[in-house]
Amino acid sequence: MLKDVFLYADGHALFKTRLEAAANLAAAHQAHLTGVYVPSFPKGHAASMSSTSRAPALLVAESTGNRRAVLQQHDASDVYERIRVDAEKAKDLFVRQCERVGVIGEWIYDEEPVLEALALNARFCDVLVISQPSAKDITERLITTLELPVLMVPNKGRYPTIGQRVLVAWDRSPVALRAVNNARPVLRLAAEVKILSVNLESVYR
Repeated sequence: MLKDVFLYADGHALFKTRLEAAANLAAAHQAHLTGVYVPSFPKGHAASMSSTSRAPALLVAESTGNRRAVLQQHDASDVYERIRVDAEKAKDLFVRQCERVGVIGEWIYDEEPVLEALALNARFCDVLVISQPSAKDITERLITTLELPVLMVPNKGRYPTIGQRVLVAWDRSPVALRAVNNARPVLRLAAEVKILSVNLESVYR
C-alpha cells in the first residue's frame, strides 16, 4: 500500500484533474496526500521570503530613476497579489478535495524553482503525481532528479480512478524491473494487469 502521495500543485487549469486523480489514489490506499504549490513568477521577477515576518516579497531588477522604481514596486505588488490569489484558490480546491474523499492532506507553499522544490519535498513520498508535461525533457529531468515513481496524468480527459486496469511495458531490462517494483502497491489493488513485450530478443543483441 502507498503511504504518502505527493502532488505537484500550481495555478494551471490542469491542476484540478491532477488533484482529483491524486486524492482518489490516496483514498484507495488510505495514504497521506501532500500538495506542494510552486508559483510561476513572470520573467524579470524573483521570489524571496522574509525571515522575520515570513511575508513573501518580490525582487525586481535594479533601474535608474525614482519614478521607474516606484512603478516597479507597484508592478511587483500586483504580481504577487495575483500569485497569492491563485495559491489560495488552489489550496481551497486541495482542502475540499481531501475532505470529499476522506484523506489527511498537507499543503506546502514553496517559492523555490520547480525542480528544487519537488526534490526537497518529494523524496519523502512514495509517488509523485504530475500532469503530462508539454516538453519531454522536463519529464525526464523530474524522473532522473527525484529518483521517485512518477504518475503522469494525461492532459485530456478525467481520471477519477487510477490503477484498476494496468498495462506493464516489459523488456527484461533493469529499468523495467525497477518500474514494476515501484508499482507493486498499485498492482496489488488492480483488477486487471496485462504485460506487453515487443521484440525481447533484440534488446540485448
